[in-house]
Amino acid sequence: MKISDYLLGYSPPIWATLIAGVFVVVTLSLSMYLVLDHLYSYKNPEEQKFLIGVILMVPCYSLESVVKRGPFSS
Repeated sequence: MKISDYLLGYSPPIWATLIAGVFVVVTLSLSMYLVLDHLYSYKNPEEQKFLIGVILMVPCYSLESVVKRGPFSS
């Protein structure tokens, strides 16, 4: 058996997928709270537009890592 056959047939355990899903939900809710908090108190646009961009990177990466679950993700 070649190593490439082993890696292509790999699927993560269901408990790992469920835990990752829970963390994605927590990440999405906290990130949306932070983004809305910055938008409600939008007093310094030059600085806050970059902060909102950084905050939005977190849920994008977490969603991508759950969708692309495999041996080479993370």
